[in-house]
Amino acid sequence: MIDPPRANNTLPDGFDPHGPLTQVAQTLLDGLARRHRHTVLGIETLPSGAFLLVVNHSLATYDILLLGHQIYERTGRFPRGLGDKRLFQVPGLRQLVSYFGGVRASHDAADRLLMDGHIVLVAPGGMSEALRPSDERYRVRWDDRKGFVRLAIRMGVPLVLAACPRADDLYDVQGSELTRSLYDRFHIPVPFLRGEGGGLRPRAIRLVHALSEPIQPPTVGDREDLEPLVEPLHRQVVARMNELMQSALDFEAGDPA
Repeated sequence: MIDPPRANNTLPDGFDPHGPLTQVAQTLLDGLARRHRHTVLGIETLPSGAFLLVVNHSLATYDILLLGHQIYERTGRFPRGLGDKRLFQVPGLRQLVSYFGGVRASHDAADRLLMDGHIVLVAPGGMSEALRPSDERYRVRWDDRKGFVRLAIRMGVPLVLAACPRADDLYDVQGSELTRSLYDRFHIPVPFLRGEGGGLRPRAIRLVHALSEPIQPPTVGDREDLEPLVEPLHRQVVARMNELMQSALDFEAGDPA
């Protein structure tokens, strides 16, 4: 376990906040935020210092980028996302992801970022969650994803959950044995989807992120086995995420502006 460091406001290596690539990305994200009337609830309660920002994973994925952009704009802190190794195996994409703060997921990378005081963004469900059919929408697939909980306990940092349920409605996703088998065997995402007007454009629906209060992990000693602490905290986190999903839906229903 570490002593929580102060908040780290440094930018990723090579990132130019005034560079042309940054300006293009900001224009795109601002346009998407307007199109989806993007709202973040609870951003004022984000803790200082290092913490894990834990999100659900939609097929569209860019809802996560909208959240990170809002946090950067409103707090000056740049969330550092842990990404699948495949993102870093494609020339060009690897450089793009790294430029915007993405880091290839590993224990060492996560430990280093947290020790340096960063916000570390994780999507435990990964592509498996993103590919789930629409009849499973508004639910996370975290039953066997407990590494992020172990990380929080081991490093002694809080978790903040971020739920954006309506991101599952940007596309209708059809369940398919082909989709499941290709991903299970080759980790190739081949979804059958339908967006606006039955095409590939995401629907222009409102996106609301509901953030949880910081969830403090139990304290564990240097020689203490943390495994008995993982399951209870994991159950708490999943239950809280499901509550947040409903909270975001309720907020939108009561405030459709």
